[in-house]
Amino acid sequence: MWLSRMGLSADGWHAAELLRIKARILAALPQQDRGSAIECLTKALAFALGQSVLAFELRSAIDLAACSPETESAIRLGSC
Repeated sequence: MWLSRMGLSADGWHAAELLRIKARILAALPQQDRGSAIECLTKALAFALGQSVLAFELRSAIDLAACSPETESAIRLGSC
């Protein structure tokens, strides 16, 4: 996993935020890989929920809602 290449573990308190940031990068790429971005955000939310880190839960949930195909006509955050 890309986290291990950075010397980080997936069970660290920062994993949710790193996954959220990765999702934003994927969404900002020219080919805009929305599916992978949504997958990262879903994992980020799961990590944050499992660790009870409310700030990361909220950030992940907000970005996930902005990336969701159901919000196609809604105002978006970032480039999802």
